[in-house]
Amino acid sequence: MESSAPTSPPVGDINTGMASPQLPPAKRKTIRAQDEERHQQKDVIADTTLTIIEINVDKTMARTNISVSLQRCWLEAQDRHPRAVASSLEDEHSSSMVLRGNADPLDVEQF
Repeated sequence: MESSAPTSPPVGDINTGMASPQLPPAKRKTIRAQDEERHQQKDVIADTTLTIIEINVDKTMARTNISVSLQRCWLEAQDRHPRAVASSLEDEHSSSMVLRGNADPLDVEQF
């Protein structure tokens, strides 16, 4: 009685995962070539990540510098003219929104 279950290949024919059985021997990648390709991909990912981080740090520094400058100006104005600064706080569209973090400091033109 013949079984319909597939027969296992002989021990010598088992693919160890080192090379694709469909490609001719000249086109199979060696372990070293696979490692080099993985290394190159990791380098590209690392370079891209570093670029993104550098851009975000530059933007954050610009926002911080603007915010600190606005805070310094506000504090200096408060020292010189406390009543004028107090009345400007009543205006919700003043630069105090930036100081409280309610507005983007790079969009200062709207004030």
